[in-house]
Amino acid sequence: MRIETADFGPQEISPDTIIEFPNGIPGFEDSTQFKIFNEENARQVFHLQSVTHPDIAFSIVEPADLNVFYQISLSDDELALLGTSDPEQIGVLVLTYKNGSNPGDSESSGLSFSFMNPLIINLQGKKGFMKTLSKTSQQITIVAE
Repeated sequence: MRIETADFGPQEISPDTIIEFPNGIPGFEDSTQFKIFNEENARQVFHLQSVTHPDIAFSIVEPADLNVFYQISLSDDELALLGTSDPEQIGVLVLTYKNGSNPGDSESSGLSFSFMNPLIINLQGKKGFMKTLSKTSQQITIVAE
């Protein structure tokens, strides 16, 4: 299957590598199928690319690479959406975004991470959703090095 991407140009992908977000990602509900890419020289940062919209792509990281560890409770509905209750099949990814809107402003440069809105994905079943966490109901552990 051939898809177009804004950042990587045309790409040949296997349909069995597509991750479906049945409800889309908040703000991008019309895009429900994504493919994860990574650049050879950027081993910790991946790109979640929409299969149907070339201009929709997100940078994502594994939270463990940032020394962040989640303890997340999933509802029966969320487990049904994922199609599994096996924790070994469930992965967590975090969206990244650039700070500030003024290029060159040293106080607003750098990356931030959407820790309170992780992507929860069934790695084998290729289904996922974005979970919004509240500080009172979920535990996020950050380990200092």
